Amino acid sequence: PNTDHYPELVQALKNARYEDVWIIGGATLYREAINYCTVLDITYVPDQIEDESAIRFPNIDWSRWVAGPKIKFQENEHLFRQQFTLR
Repeated sequence: PNTDHYPELVQALKNARYEDVWIIGGATLYREAINYCTVLDITYVPDQIEDESAIRFPNIDWSRWVAGPKIKFQENEHLFRQQFTLR
């Protein structure tokens, strides 16, 4: 209910009804969407997953981003998030 389906990311962003849009993976979607982002809100998971099929955040040019503080989750001290703003 109350959802629209767009097979192309660009069309979905053009039709977004809100100013802030959250992109919630997979790897291909992250890779495509990063060029449209002005803020990244990243949750870090400490586990090292050795599976080749694991979804990973794409390699990006971090020099284009200003890092905010790392904030631990109150519910789980092993997880933390960090926001990055486009320079």
